[in-house]
Amino acid sequence: MEFQLRSRVSPPRSLRGCELKQLCVWHLTGAPLLILLVLVVQSATVSAVPTEVPQVPGQARRESADTQGSADVNTSRVLEIDDYEQWRQITSPSVSDNGVWVAFGYRRPSAFNPEVELHVKSLQSDTEYRIPEASGPRFSDDSRWVAFFLDLPFDEAERLRAEGKPRPRRVGLLDLSSGERRTWQHVSSFTFSSGAAFLAVKKAIPTTRSGSSHRGTDLILCDLARGTELLVGSVAELAFNDRDATRLLEERGEAGAGVGVDRAPAELFAYIVDAADRAGNGLYVRDLFSGVTRLLDTDSLVYSRLTWDADGSSVAVLKGDRPQGRAERENSLLAFVGLRSAVVAPASMSSALRVNEPSTVPPQRRYELESTVTDGFPAGMTVSERGEISWNEDSSRIFFGIKEQEKVSPRPEYVHRVANVDVWHWLDPRIQSRQMMEAELDQQFTYRAAYDLDHNRVIRLTDESLRSITLTPDGRWGIGKDERSYLSDWKESQADYYRVDTETGERMMLLEAQGGELLFSPDSTSFVYWREGDFWLYQIESGRATNLTVTAPRSLINQEAEHAGIRPPYGLTGWTHDGISVVVRHRYDLWLQPLDGSPATNLTRGVGAEREIRFRYVARNQAMQTVDLSKPLLLSAYGQWTKKAGFFELVDGELRQLVYQDRLFGIPIKAKHADRYVYTMETFVDSPDLFTSDGDFTDPVRITDGNPWRAEYSWGRRILFDYENGDGVRLQGTLAIPDDYQSGERRPMLVQFYEKNSQNLHRHVPPIYLYSWNGLLMEAVSKGYLYMQPDIHINIGSPHADMLTCVEAATRKVIEMGYADPERIGLHGSSYSGQGAAYIAARSDMFAAVAAGAAATDLTGDFNRFWGWTPTNLNGPGYNGHSYDILGHGRLGTNPYDDPELYRREAPITYARTIETPLLMMHGGSDTNVGVMGMLQLYNGMRFNGRNIIALLYPGEFHGLSNVANRRDLTIRTQEFFDHYLRGVAAPAWMVEGVPFLKKKYGAWQR
Repeated sequence: MEFQLRSRVSPPRSLRGCELKQLCVWHLTGAPLLILLVLVVQSATVSAVPTEVPQVPGQARRESADTQGSADVNTSRVLEIDDYEQWRQITSPSVSDNGVWVAFGYRRPSAFNPEVELHVKSLQSDTEYRIPEASGPRFSDDSRWVAFFLDLPFDEAERLRAEGKPRPRRVGLLDLSSGERRTWQHVSSFTFSSGAAFLAVKKAIPTTRSGSSHRGTDLILCDLARGTELLVGSVAELAFNDRDATRLLEERGEAGAGVGVDRAPAELFAYIVDAADRAGNGLYVRDLFSGVTRLLDTDSLVYSRLTWDADGSSVAVLKGDRPQGRAERENSLLAFVGLRSAVVAPASMSSALRVNEPSTVPPQRRYELESTVTDGFPAGMTVSERGEISWNEDSSRIFFGIKEQEKVSPRPEYVHRVANVDVWHWLDPRIQSRQMMEAELDQQFTYRAAYDLDHNRVIRLTDESLRSITLTPDGRWGIGKDERSYLSDWKESQADYYRVDTETGERMMLLEAQGGELLFSPDSTSFVYWREGDFWLYQIESGRATNLTVTAPRSLINQEAEHAGIRPPYGLTGWTHDGISVVVRHRYDLWLQPLDGSPATNLTRGVGAEREIRFRYVARNQAMQTVDLSKPLLLSAYGQWTKKAGFFELVDGELRQLVYQDRLFGIPIKAKHADRYVYTMETFVDSPDLFTSDGDFTDPVRITDGNPWRAEYSWGRRILFDYENGDGVRLQGTLAIPDDYQSGERRPMLVQFYEKNSQNLHRHVPPIYLYSWNGLLMEAVSKGYLYMQPDIHINIGSPHADMLTCVEAATRKVIEMGYADPERIGLHGSSYSGQGAAYIAARSDMFAAVAAGAAATDLTGDFNRFWGWTPTNLNGPGYNGHSYDILGHGRLGTNPYDDPELYRREAPITYARTIETPLLMMHGGSDTNVGVMGMLQLYNGMRFNGRNIIALLYPGEFHGLSNVANRRDLTIRTQEFFDHYLRGVAAPAWMVEGVPFLKKKYGAWQR
C-alpha cells in the first residue's frame, strides 16, 4: 500500500475558485528565498436566513459501553487529503435542567466552510431540531426554552469581513414543546430570568453610531408566559434580581423543602438608560409581575456598573461625568435597599418561593456616596467605573474601585515635533514589553474601597503598598498582597500577605514570601495554603496557623512535576460541606484532612495506590462549592499503566465501581434536577460521540453519530508498550498499527513526541489539516505507516538530551518487537518537541528524516527573547523568556551566563555543520513565541555547510497555523517529505529544486 499524494496539474476540486496566500520555502539548493502559493477558498454565497428542520430519526441506538469499538472496520478506503474536510467535531454540549433535552453543535475544523450547525434533541422521544449557523445554546431553567446566537452563513460573513463591514448577529428562541421559533435581528446579548418567565434581548449598537459616546440601545423584554414583548429604548446595562433558591428557603426556615430549582424566580428587572442626548438617563426598576416601572434616579450624567446584591433586594450603580481637562470620571455611588418591599408574587408561583408580604420587608432606602462629602474618602481620588462593584453578605457594605484623578495634557499642535521613544531602563520593576502589553490593564486598574452604608463612610482597603486584595465570601475580611519586594520578570511569584479588616481598614501581617493560591473556607473564617511541602490552615481572626499535613502518612509533593523551583502539591480538591475538613489529592487516592491537624484518612481506602488508579472528584452540581461527604461522591478513575478509565462512586466510605473500561470518557454533564448525565466516550476507533445514562453509567444510549463514514476507511488499531530510558525509569509508548499489517512485517514508521502521550492510548484522532507537527497520526496509519508516540522523562538541565534518550529507547523497543523497519523511520515534533526533534536530527543516526516546527534552535539567543512580543508585533503577553528556560517548560534550570556550555550543548544550531539527517523545518512568519530568525539561522548555517535542509515559512502565521489553506499545504508537504524518505516515492519538484520567488504567483499546486 503506497503512502503517496498524486501531483496535480490543476487544483483539487475542494480548492477551485480560490484566492492566493503566501508561503515561503527556503531550500538548500537554489535561490536563498523561494516562495510558493497557498490557496484559500472563496466560498459561494448562500442564504443568510437559517432554517430549522425538525427531525424524527429512528429509535436512539442503545449500546453497552462494553461493545464500543468492536465494530468491524472496512479497510477498502484509504484516507486522502480531500476526505479530511468532512470530519466533524462536537461542540458546546449542554443538557436541560430536567434532563429531557440536550444541545450540541457540529463543526468541521478542516473545512474552508466549517458549516456550524446546532442540534437540540429530546432524550425521551425522537424529536430533534437542527438549526444551521447557530451556537451558544442556553436552556431556560424550566427546560421549556432554548435560546442561541445565529450567525450569518460562513461565506457571507467572510465576504463582509473582507470588505471591512460588520457581521451582525441574531438571537433565536425555540419553544421546545411546540417547535415554534422567534428571531431578533442585530443583537449583542440575551439572558433568561431565573424562573424562565422572561427573556431580555439587547440590540447591538448600530454601525451608524460609530464614534458616538452613548451606549444605550433598544432592549426587548419578552414575557414568555404571556407571549408579549416590551420595547425599552436606550438601555446600556440590565440585570434581573436572580437569587439562590437554597438561600431563600433558609430565610423562610424551609430548607429541604425541595423546589426543584437552583434560583428563585426573578421579581425585578433593573436597567440603565444611556440616551443620545442624556434625556431620560437614569436607573429604572420594573416589577415583573405587576408591570410597574419605577424610576429610582435620573440625571444628565452617565450611569454604569449596575449590580444586585445576593438577596435580590438591593441594587447599586454609579453615575458621573468627566470634568473638562481631567482623565477620569467623577462618580457618585448610589445604593437602593429594600426594593422587594413592593413586590408580590403571583398565585401561580410555588408557595415555597413566594416572597414575604410587603409589611414584613424593610422600606426602600437610598444611599449616596459622594467623594467630596463622604467621610473617609481619600483626597485626590475618584469613584471609578473601571472597578467592579460587589456587596457583602448582609448588604451593609459595597466594595468599589477608586482611582487617582489626573489632568489631561493638551494635545500638541504639531504631533510630529514630539519625540516617540520608549526608554528601557535596567531598574524597571516590569520590563517595557510587559508594560506595553499591560497598558490597558494599567489604565483600568483601580484600588479597592468599601462603603459602609449604615455609617455613610468609606474604608480604603488597598494602596500602592498593597495593590491587590481578595475578599472572603462574606466580605468581612480581605487578604491583601504586597509584592514589592519580590517583583521579578522571571522568578516565581511571591508576596507578603496581610489581613485587612473591611470594617476599619486595619492591616495585620499574615505570611511572608508566600507563593501559590489561597482557598477560603465557605464560612469565611479561614483559608488553606501550600508552604514548604505541606498544607497549612490559617484562621483569619485569631491569626493562628496550623500545619495540617505534618502527620500525613506520605508526602503530598507532586513527584511527577519535572520543573525547577518550588515543588507543587498534587492539589486540593476543596472544603467539605460541614466545614471541618479539606479533601486533598495524592497521586492516586483522595485523603480527608481534618482541620484540627489530626492524621488524614484515605477516603478511597488505598485502592488507588494499590491498583495504581488515579481517583479525582467530579462535582455533580457545578454550583456546589464544597464536597458533601454525606452524599455519594462521583469519582473519575484513570489507570496509570493500563490506561483504563471510567467512574467510581464513594458511598458511606466504600468504593463502588460504576464503569471502568478501555476507553476515554469526557467529563459528565449532569442535569440539575434529574439523574441524567451526558458525556462523551471514545476509543482509538470510535469518534468521541455523546452518550446519556443515569448515575450508574450503565447501558448508555448514543445521542450523536458525528462521523458515520469513519467505518468506510482503513483506520488501524493502537497498542501500549513499556520501555525504560537510560536511567531505568519506567515509561510507556503507544503504537498505531495499520489494518493490513501482517505479523512479522517490517513497516516504515513515524515517531511523534511531546512530553507524555501514553494517556491518549484510547483517544480518537480524526484526520485534520495540520496546525503544527504535533499531528499526522491517522493520515499516516491509514496509508500503511506505523505511528509511535513515546512518553518522555526530562531531568532538569538536560531536556534535549533526555528527549533523545527516550525517543531512541522507545524506537529501539518497537524495532525489537518486530514492527518497524530500522532503515525507514521518521521523526517529527513542534514547539518544545520541535526543538527536541531538531536536536535529535543533529545527534542521532536512527532517523531517515526529521520534521521540526516552530523550534528554538539557538538557546542562548532564545533565552533573552520576549514571549509574544516584538517591537513591530504586539500580539502576545510580552513575558521575559528567562522564566521559561530556568523554571518553566524549558527545564534548563540555569542561565547561559552561569552555564554557557549547557546552552551551547543543548542547542541544535551548535551542530549545523555535522547534521546528516534530512531536515524539514516550518515556522510562522509572525511567531512571537519562538523567533523565526532562529529557524532561518539554522537553515543558513546548514546551507553554508552543504547540509540537507528545507524551511517552510508561512508569512502572517503565528506559533501554529490558523489559515486553512496553509494548514492543508503543510499537511501535503509533510506527507510528501516522509513518503520520499521512508517509502522511496519520487520527490516532488519543490523538494528537488525549490521554487523560485517569481514563480509563486503562478500556482503552488503546479509542482
